[in-house]
Amino acid sequence: MTEDVFNVLIENCKMIKIIDLIHCSRIKKLILFAKENKHFRELTIDGCQDLEEIRIDSPTLRSIFYHGNVVVVRVEQGMQLYEAIFYFITSKNYMQPTHLESLVSDLSHVSILTTTHLLIEGLVVSPRDTKFRDTQYFFVNLKELHLFMDGAIFCNPYDITMFLKKCPSLVKLYIDLNEYQLDLRMYWEMHQKHLLDNWIHKFSCLKDVVLRSFKFLPSKLELVKIILQRATILESLVFLPPKTIGCNLLKRQDALKYEKLFGSWRASTRAIIKLDENYVENTLHNPTYSKCWLDAR
Repeated sequence: MTEDVFNVLIENCKMIKIIDLIHCSRIKKLILFAKENKHFRELTIDGCQDLEEIRIDSPTLRSIFYHGNVVVVRVEQGMQLYEAIFYFITSKNYMQPTHLESLVSDLSHVSILTTTHLLIEGLVVSPRDTKFRDTQYFFVNLKELHLFMDGAIFCNPYDITMFLKKCPSLVKLYIDLNEYQLDLRMYWEMHQKHLLDNWIHKFSCLKDVVLRSFKFLPSKLELVKIILQRATILESLVFLPPKTIGCNLLKRQDALKYEKLFGSWRASTRAIIKLDENYVENTLHNPTYSKCWLDAR
């Protein structure tokens, strides 16, 4: 399909509900203006290798799934977008921080967001106008966040925590660590750890957390500590072990040690903390996970 054919499709098919663009290599700039279409609900873009830019203005669009290289994305504010999946993969393309800020601003009202480390790393506080300043964005309605860390470079517990701070209504959090160790090098030790130790923010709505491919290593335990200390109404924290033989087995003395450690961190006394190697199969029944997991993995 070419850009011209796509434009004709949008202009003339007023009853269309779902569009799937799979491996459309001839589209570089996708312009989807569908204000007159009152039925359009779902958009999927996967494997369009030459795509450079996406611009969407569709009042009835509820769900967008994108899997591919980092591209410029603009979604008109005021849309009824409920769920957004932007599974960016590492490539030679680099999205400018201003483009990322524009994207998260456009997505500020979604309820479910699935994305990768590239979004967080691109939004990390950076020097602008000769000084450091925080990026101005909030996911005001976000209830569920799915974060995939495959291929991360410098993301650490502080970066993830600052992103979560921008999600004041977050109820469910799923992080696939996928062998990434989280960066605890000099900058973390000298600056960020101290900032977090003196940080008073709480995750006052967070109830359910799943950490996939979890290993009991210092960097990942730092993330667990932050979650447990600040999620005041947490109900469950589930560790999914890596798909490696033997990795899911904890010695009895280690299990008792971690149980005591987690208990000392836990702000919510009703939080249930467990290791569950069968959780992934249950999760795949969720449309968000199944589509992103099966296509992107």
